[in-house]
Amino acid sequence: MKIRQAIISDTKSLKDLSKQVIITCYTGFMGEDMVNGYISSGAVNDEIDQHIKSTFVAVDESEAVKGYVVIIDDLIHIMMVSPSQQRKGIGAILLSFAETKIRSRNMKPTLETFETNTQAMNFYLKNGWTITRRELEPDYGFVRVF
Repeated sequence: MKIRQAIISDTKSLKDLSKQVIITCYTGFMGEDMVNGYISSGAVNDEIDQHIKSTFVAVDESEAVKGYVVIIDDLIHIMMVSPSQQRKGIGAILLSFAETKIRSRNMKPTLETFETNTQAMNFYLKNGWTITRRELEPDYGFVRVF
């Protein structure tokens, strides 16, 4: 497994992976209607297109994308691992990479997730992160944790 800067030819794989993760992992806490609405809105594709230059991918020896992280300044903006590749250490590798990259910029890494995304919450807590604040997301009615 290696981490490299995303390139334009990764875009389709990143969009497909994102949709798989959102359907598989987000439906339980967001609900099917909200997940389907989010995907059909094109927002998933827009996020990838907008942040491709800030994206780093985890690829296997055949260059197949297994996960990715988007780093914007000090923020770990998005981190996703293919559902079939979860619990294999890829998320921890991506998280460590992002933390190191941000610290090399003399910044303190930050991230956010939904409080009801227990899979992500447990992952971040297990990897040494702590909750510093909670905010209600008015557009969706979810609590974001930082």
